[in-house]
Amino acid sequence: MKRILTSRTLRQPLMANCFKNVVSDKPSLRLSSEFKEKTVTMEATNGNGFTNTNYVEKRVFKDGELLEKVLELTRREKLMTKADESQKVVDFKHPSDLQLYNLFLYKYKTDSEILVSYLHSRSTLTHIFQKTSVLLYQMKIVSLESYVTSKTYTVLMTTYFLTAKQKILPLQISKNGCENLEEINDVLEKVVKYSVKTTHPHFYNQLYGGIDEVGLSSAWMMEALNTNICSSFYFIEHFLIKELCHLFGWQDGDGIFSPGGSISNMYGITLARYKKHPDLKEKGLFGCKEMVIFTSDMSHYSIQKAAAFMGFGINQVVKVASDENGRMISAELKNSIQKVKQEGREPFFVNATSGTTVFGAFDPLDEIARICEEGRTLKPFINYFFKPIFKKNILKINNLNIYTKACWGGGVILSETYKHLLNGIQRVDSIAWNPHKMICVPLQCSAFLVRHKGLLGECNRAGASYLFQPDKFYDISYDTGDKSIQCGRKADAFKLWLIHLEKEICRREGFRRVLKERDCTNVCFWYIPPSLRNSEENSEWWQKVHKVAPVIKGRMVEKGSVLLGYQPLESKNLVNFFRMITTSHPASTVEEMNFLLNEIEILGKDL
Repeated sequence: MKRILTSRTLRQPLMANCFKNVVSDKPSLRLSSEFKEKTVTMEATNGNGFTNTNYVEKRVFKDGELLEKVLELTRREKLMTKADESQKVVDFKHPSDLQLYNLFLYKYKTDSEILVSYLHSRSTLTHIFQKTSVLLYQMKIVSLESYVTSKTYTVLMTTYFLTAKQKILPLQISKNGCENLEEINDVLEKVVKYSVKTTHPHFYNQLYGGIDEVGLSSAWMMEALNTNICSSFYFIEHFLIKELCHLFGWQDGDGIFSPGGSISNMYGITLARYKKHPDLKEKGLFGCKEMVIFTSDMSHYSIQKAAAFMGFGINQVVKVASDENGRMISAELKNSIQKVKQEGREPFFVNATSGTTVFGAFDPLDEIARICEEGRTLKPFINYFFKPIFKKNILKINNLNIYTKACWGGGVILSETYKHLLNGIQRVDSIAWNPHKMICVPLQCSAFLVRHKGLLGECNRAGASYLFQPDKFYDISYDTGDKSIQCGRKADAFKLWLIHLEKEICRREGFRRVLKERDCTNVCFWYIPPSLRNSEENSEWWQKVHKVAPVIKGRMVEKGSVLLGYQPLESKNLVNFFRMITTSHPASTVEEMNFLLNEIEILGKDL
């Protein structure tokens, strides 16, 4: 029995298998594709046999046509400059509204009675939709029931769409793909329309922001070259690593560009472990003493993730108390180290944060380094003379590896005014810095730097014979791939270049800063609506304040006017507060700061 298939039919997801567990003689569909001829063959069966109808469409895309479209969108939407204030920061749609789920109900005269039996009731329909993960919003049940119960069975194969709403993004996957340039253009338009505009002057939500044309051009060039074996990129990375080491106060050093700060954490921990116990590279952790990581209670959660991922375990991460401004208390670090030693565990790694995610606090690097270096210079001398006698190390020292997670705050090294926040950074063993954050290099661009030259290669070297042959026709020191835990790596160093911040919270009624002092460009504050002002600030009052930020954030997103993060901080007994992030590009103006505060007042005045 032949069925007529339209081009629109072929673009829909084939979900007839949703009936698989409901009836035995079910209609089902299969797609096959001849890629070279761009021919799609659809087979419609009812369990006994099938007939084929071929649908052919030639797709002709001119070279560069899609790239021109992307460039046009980039210019029109100002994705490489500051976006217009008249635009929305985000055209919010619920995630389920962005998905396209079209359910085909094929009606056959021969099995119409079967269809009636399981399509007639709401409960069975609900079951079918749940089985196929189709979301139930407002289904047109009445029209379907009228259609089925009227017993006007059609021989023609009918595409009857049951959708809660018309979804926005065509997420279905078919072997034939999009059929013409217009379809792809439509997808590109929708992706841009419903994405967050990070170049918008009112985007303060994340630790990154917009980019400029230079950065975007370099990112595009990288994608076009699609390589990780380019000598040009090697020399760029080599040069930048050397310059960054000098910038942070090291005469020599080493490093690599990694896929983000979380991976840099793992590099830092791995090097510290290797430096402490080189044999663990081959033997592994089995049977060795528990090794302990120290970090502040305000540090990034990725330190715990790294401990879990690398086999140390989250329980081996000791969180050191911080002061009221979020800086690690060095005396508490010293006490924690001594306590861990008394428990028979081995301290080996301290993570000091330069620019915490929430408060933007800078841990005191000089004080931390002093604690970690205790006895370090005396150990070789004393143990050389006395270890043969006592058969053990007689000097109880710390000698911990210090790693500075400066992913957010590392950018202050470029500022003569604020670089003092990194005093002591030249004493640490390794540093992570993300130029894609404060100085707005395109995502992602993350440098991992090591003070001890050669350690990175020793620790990570695997010596794959098909890649790192010793008898190459050039200097094999250019082969830096064995320093990395990855095989393939993007040339993120290519995007690195250099390029400030805020004020005004204290002046306005109803706004209150969370911190008395502020180290970085993070601005944390509460908005107190008129109904809560001039009231007793007891625990009940603070619980009401706690509910303000989530409501205002929801209204912001629905309106699309501003994007601003919020969070509580239970360790400091702080209820929900706004956390505003400003980066160097696009640079914020006084007018934009005023707009933000005005918008919060408008959206929260009735709370």
